[in-house]
Amino acid sequence: MSFQDSTGQQISLSHKPARIVILNTEVLELFYQLGGTAVGRATAPGTLVPE
Repeated sequence: MSFQDSTGQQISLSHKPARIVILNTEVLELFYQLGGTAVGRATAPGTLVPE
């Protein structure tokens, strides 16, 4: 699987991720509707994640 992130960088994954943590709570409901299962999630919407 390959995709381009919001900075324009090409990301390639060699296999399906086994564990996913959602850091952007605005997309959490969409993620669940698409059949995703998260092992963790952010608790404060709009909180910036340090680089």
